[in-house]
Amino acid sequence: AGEMISTPVPSKWVQINRNTYVLYHGRVTWSEAATFCRAQGARLAILKSSMAINIITNSMTKTRP
Repeated sequence: AGEMISTPVPSKWVQINRNTYVLYHGRVTWSEAATFCRAQGARLAILKSSMAINIITNSMTKTRP
């Protein structure tokens, strides 16, 4: 395995295991969301299970101001 580099998690982003997520509220198309993520140097998350959706949603809503 390669060397692990640790960088600070930006404000409003939540780290869960080895992944970092940000939750934006608003109506955008999938394409607009993917473009926004790429501009941030990120990828749009595709959650494939209700368990993953619940874990991430619960973690992120706890961090809302």
